[in-house]
Amino acid sequence: MRPLLAVLLLTLPGQDGKLAVPSPADQKKAEADVRSAFKEDFSKKTRDGKKALGQKLLIESADVKNGTVARFVVLQLSRDLAVESVDTLTILAAIERMFGLYDLAKPPLTGASFTSNASALKFAGLVAAQRFATSPEDHQALCEGYLKISEESLRDRLFDDALSAAQAAEKSARSAKASALVERTGVLVKEIPELKKEDETFGTLITSKADDPAARLVKGRYLLFVVGDSKAAIEMLLGCSDEGLKNLAKLESSAPTTADSMMEVAEAWLAIAGKEDSALQKRRYRSQARKWFEEAFKVAGGIAKAKIEKRLKDLEPAGPSNQIDLLKLLDPKDLAAGWKLDAGTLISPGAPPGAAQTSIPFEPPTEYDLRLVVQRKAELTHVTVGLVGGDVPLLLVFDGDHCGIQLDGKGSNVNETTNKVNALAGGQPSSIQITVRRTKFTVTVDGKTMIDWVPNWKRGFFSDYFRVANLKALSVGGCHPAIFTRITLTTVSGAGKRLK
Repeated sequence: MRPLLAVLLLTLPGQDGKLAVPSPADQKKAEADVRSAFKEDFSKKTRDGKKALGQKLLIESADVKNGTVARFVVLQLSRDLAVESVDTLTILAAIERMFGLYDLAKPPLTGASFTSNASALKFAGLVAAQRFATSPEDHQALCEGYLKISEESLRDRLFDDALSAAQAAEKSARSAKASALVERTGVLVKEIPELKKEDETFGTLITSKADDPAARLVKGRYLLFVVGDSKAAIEMLLGCSDEGLKNLAKLESSAPTTADSMMEVAEAWLAIAGKEDSALQKRRYRSQARKWFEEAFKVAGGIAKAKIEKRLKDLEPAGPSNQIDLLKLLDPKDLAAGWKLDAGTLISPGAPPGAAQTSIPFEPPTEYDLRLVVQRKAELTHVTVGLVGGDVPLLLVFDGDHCGIQLDGKGSNVNETTNKVNALAGGQPSSIQITVRRTKFTVTVDGKTMIDWVPNWKRGFFSDYFRVANLKALSVGGCHPAIFTRITLTTVSGAGKRLK
């Protein structure tokens, strides 16, 4: 099989410590060996067969015992099989590893220009996959792949690269007929030129050493929202030309520690967001308000905590979003026995067998963030979350004396994920943030890290007592009454699937 993207790879001498691309003759010999070793896998000509082999070869490429020529060929074949099966995650991962190891040339592209060779190679890989895209799901996967390139380029301040990738993402979103993605990518296409102008203005002001109030406004916002240096940003904004931001800087500089003082800062950010004309700045101000409400939530109690939770719900992203409110997908008639849905709040029944866990009609994407707000009725309330990681079902357990994941057919209190703490406060809402990545799994509760695990998904386990009909879907449960007021999922990569 001639590599689909062979045109992208030119034989060059190694530079910057990278390996030279093997000669065509060496590649040919190594490919014959690889095809012989994986003969049965290569005989499967279906899309699923190619996708599975592409992923298997990507794993194989990590083995340094294979040698530099073999690893190059394995990565090239992995990428090409992923192109044919529109497996965008494997396309990007294979190219990233190839670029990290070998001295690859920038490919010739039509209709796009990239400063970064790595982004150009990834972009070309996704473009090659477009001719194999036959469904809305394929185009959505391509859109998310282009968005990942755009986000990486923005992180590196390569705004033209980011814009090229965002424009391609918008086209794929339209092909997928995914209205939320069309909006999201459309906003990004509009915001990138504004971000580029802001970056250039900041650079000019730094070079000219301008320090008047107008310059301090630009510098302060840039330091806060781009650099992330809050201390320097607040100092700059204290002398800026915008009275609203100047007053906010005074509030933030007082280092508020109580829930009430934090809420005052949050409400002030919302107030100036309401007066802002720029969609970019409005989004930033609302995001800053959300940050302060979340900080207040950690230290608040009783009625104040409930009030903050309502404000956080009001601040959910409007319009373009990769976030979904899973509670809105629930139908009372589909809940497990004894479960109730009351005004958007999910209430568990307690201990009857068969009712410990109830399904959520949604199969999660490959990588995602899950956020829950749950209130236990008592200190010993047992709360569980049914998840999927690496295509494997697993159960996250919060018990009275520990939290952890069930692994290897065992409980959650006997493995490396176990944290011997009572993570959920009894009688008060707790905010749980779960991060699922291909190479990382974390859980935080009210801002405190409970689990930080480098996963081996094959060890996942789901005990029979909490088993649900569809283990590919998300679920929640427990052995005692609990109240779930929020369950939202944010897609990071891959595509989730609504089941109704």
